[in-house]
Amino acid sequence: MSIPAVIAHHARRTVLRYKADHPFTSLLLTALSSFQALPAP
Repeated sequence: MSIPAVIAHHARRTVLRYKADHPFTSLLLTALSSFQALPAP
């Protein structure tokens, strides 16, 4: 599975921009939000 994205630098942060119309983008964003909800080790 691959999702087209661009790595950009904005306001001293590194940002990963995804193509919104790609079919797997919503699946990836759901998985990332699940990972962020986990407690820190």
